[in-house]
Amino acid sequence: MQSCSNEVLSIPRLELLFACSIGARLSQSVSSDMKLENLPKIFWSDSADALYWIKGTETWAPFVYNRVKEIRSLTNTEDWYHVPGPLNAADLPSRGCSVETLAMSRWWEGMDWLKRPSRRMGRSLT
Repeated sequence: MQSCSNEVLSIPRLELLFACSIGARLSQSVSSDMKLENLPKIFWSDSADALYWIKGTETWAPFVYNRVKEIRSLTNTEDWYHVPGPLNAADLPSRGCSVETLAMSRWWEGMDWLKRPSRRMGRSLT
């Protein structure tokens, strides 16, 4: 995929844009519309690069800087955590499985670790 400046977007940048930025926007929109602004939120990503950018203090190139700035305006950096790919609930459909595989998977139920109380779950799965 190419950005407006014809710059090819790397996988980590795509993760930052599509998973993290859009996830932050969705969370803010739903929280606002449902009057749940004070509800605690936890964000998970399997992209170590995206999490490094979100939590880091460096000055990034414009594309990363602008996405990180937006994410930070919508969320708290302390609410972002790493989840290994195999434990990431979004991985199955995003990796191109068949409809049959998806229909028969436990993806519809969510991952077991997401159902645990947050005090037992911990704050990182790595």
